[in-house]
Amino acid sequence: MNAKKILSTIRNRLNIAVFLSTVLLVLTGISSAYAAEVKSLSWKGGDTPTLYVKVKGDVKYETLSLEDGFRLRLILPNTKLGKKVRELEGKDYIKGVFPYLAENGTAVNVDLLMTKAGRLQIKKVRKGFHIVALSGAETTTSGTDGGRTRRAARAGQNVIKEVSYSKLPGDRIQLTIRMAKRPAKPNTFTITNPARIAMDFPKTRVGLNRKSMRVGEGALLTVSTIEAADRTRVVLSLIDSVAYKTSIHDNVIDITLDSPSSVTGRAARKRQTRFTSKRKGGRYQLQDIDFRRGPAGDAKIVMKLSDPEVGINITEQAGEIILDFLNTTVRGKLQRRLDVVDFATPVQTIDTFQEGKRVRMIITPKGKYEHIAYQTGNIFTVNVRPIIEKEGEKKKDEFGYSGDKLSLNFQNISARAALQVLADFTGLNFVISDTVRGNLTLRLKDVPWDQALDLILDVKNLAMRRKGNVVTIAPAIEVARKEKAANAASKSILEL
Repeated sequence: MNAKKILSTIRNRLNIAVFLSTVLLVLTGISSAYAAEVKSLSWKGGDTPTLYVKVKGDVKYETLSLEDGFRLRLILPNTKLGKKVRELEGKDYIKGVFPYLAENGTAVNVDLLMTKAGRLQIKKVRKGFHIVALSGAETTTSGTDGGRTRRAARAGQNVIKEVSYSKLPGDRIQLTIRMAKRPAKPNTFTITNPARIAMDFPKTRVGLNRKSMRVGEGALLTVSTIEAADRTRVVLSLIDSVAYKTSIHDNVIDITLDSPSSVTGRAARKRQTRFTSKRKGGRYQLQDIDFRRGPAGDAKIVMKLSDPEVGINITEQAGEIILDFLNTTVRGKLQRRLDVVDFATPVQTIDTFQEGKRVRMIITPKGKYEHIAYQTGNIFTVNVRPIIEKEGEKKKDEFGYSGDKLSLNFQNISARAALQVLADFTGLNFVISDTVRGNLTLRLKDVPWDQALDLILDVKNLAMRRKGNVVTIAPAIEVARKEKAANAASKSILEL
């Protein structure tokens, strides 16, 4: 009998021990869910901007170079973000520092936005890391922490060997850029004020002794070459915005600039915008025409093209907007007049017909209006908006946008690269989600930058949130999901 009591007592004690062990394991698992915690971010004194990331606990790290070295990321796996950690204002060539919890919730990312392409130099210290952003494309580490680095691509495959210019008749200038081998077709964009032409050459580096050359002839003031991680930007500073054309032959690209005096002449003539085809020969087709009324009473004429390379001239003449689709045909059923008076927009009629080797479309508006044309892929759109002026009210820019105007000509460029061009143009800090992917073709002429941004967001189903001078961009679904989660969290706190 005593033996049974003893066995029963032992079993009870074992059950209690197992229970306590289980509780201890659970508590240990909870406490060890994160190996470390980011406590604070701060700048250290000295000539070189040094970021101090204070970390409690032992953690390994990774680094990542994004957007051609203009966004540098420190990744701290198995780490949580302290409640008091805040964004840091920029310093020198660093626009700003932005800490946040990664998508999976098990790592902390610290992003450094740069005004020029850079690389990270990381040193592990007693309570965290010292981070220095240096110019260049490769991230380096120091210390014995076992940190892993994802290195950006080294210098591009092509090299700019020489930049020269020559004067042509009529006060025109021809700029010649000679490379080690045949240059790739650059992505270009232009700025009206100040007048500039920028060309991005992918996988190209600069092999010149001088990165800037003063010209002071014709419309051309200076030429600058700016090297990033996997591209080089050539910037032409102009006296005034002038027409230009480019041609590539062998290992040379020639850029021919019109005379600055031609600007006055063009202003005196009918207003004309050209979306010029780069390809000669071959025939295209205008496949569909659609008319839509916008929420502000604006008219949107949407055209589907057989190829994004169709050359298009747009002219305003005698109160009409005339579109010529070069080397293009249109089916018989689309050659007609569309009477859209009943839609109550500035556009009254749209006439489309074949005229020789081109298709001509005549848009007849009524009253005061503004129009803009833009292209995304093989969809070409003309938007005509009524101008409603109130007494004493300052006239707004086209379609309510207020940004400085620029022109873009992108052929199959990544959405991230297109957004980076806008970031460079505006000087704002763009934080772009890693889930933003895909390419686009975009041709815009004298469009406010904020409208160009809206077009890119619309085409790629993205959403934007702006706080001060920081613009955050991510897929619309992702933004909606985060905001829903944030609202739910706020509601829970209020209920408590």
